[in-house]
Amino acid sequence: MVTRVTQQMLNNTFMRNLESSYRQMEKFQNQLSTGKAIHRPGDNPVLVARSMYYRSNQVEVQKYAENAYEAKLWLEQTEGAVSDSVQVLHRVRELMVQASNDTLDGDAKEAIAKEIQELRDHLLQLSNTSIAGRYIFGGTNTLVQPAEKDGAWNGNLGEIKLELGDRNYVTVNTVGAKLFDYPDKNNNVFKLLDNITATLRDPKNESTEISPFITKVTEQINNMVDEQANLGARENRLDFTINRLESLNISLQSARSDAEDVNIARVITDLQSQENVYRAALSAGARIIQPSLNDFLR
Repeated sequence: MVTRVTQQMLNNTFMRNLESSYRQMEKFQNQLSTGKAIHRPGDNPVLVARSMYYRSNQVEVQKYAENAYEAKLWLEQTEGAVSDSVQVLHRVRELMVQASNDTLDGDAKEAIAKEIQELRDHLLQLSNTSIAGRYIFGGTNTLVQPAEKDGAWNGNLGEIKLELGDRNYVTVNTVGAKLFDYPDKNNNVFKLLDNITATLRDPKNESTEISPFITKVTEQINNMVDEQANLGARENRLDFTINRLESLNISLQSARSDAEDVNIARVITDLQSQENVYRAALSAGARIIQPSLNDFLR
């Protein structure tokens, strides 16, 4: 059976093809104006799924990077405070060596006692170092000042951890009790310095009673130096992690761009080609569509 082709069928086919050409031109124009290859999931479901995967991964990596930068801030502030504390105790030990000299009179010992008292107050200030209102040596009790003026310690032994990846955590704080409340609350570094100044100011005490304090100060220094080494190791690990996250973020951004962004030169070429097709369709349509009676009456 032979199907008869009518003028109406030719007209309908022409309009459908013309509409299709319009849609292609609209697609290329949208790509040029936005720079994106995909505007609706139906444009390319595979690329849409891939793009969503890259976006999700990039959000995770950026969050991990934010945690890493926050951890680095904590560790840098902690390392600075611990380093300054070590310097304070080194100075205390130097003064104790001077004070152990039998030739020193009461005035000289008083002068040493005053300096040690100032160093003790500075050490107290270092132990109460805070970042954005959070005390870095208080354990998980970050909102309460860990060290009191009398040397009492309020901090706990809790560790603060931040996630840097899947099942990858880093401890950002140093438990201050291990530094400033060492070896115990009755003999911590503040109580030690208080005992030193009291001994220096007591005229009944001999210089030989000063020497045992030098050993105790040295023990405090060694304890803090050990923690410095631990901090340095964590900082090195964090630097490697930050570099890895930055590199991964760049790779994900590049992959996402490949999936979403258009090749401008190619789209311009495709648009020009489609415009030529559209003009050719109009020219062909002018020959196919026959004049109607209305055309003759005008």
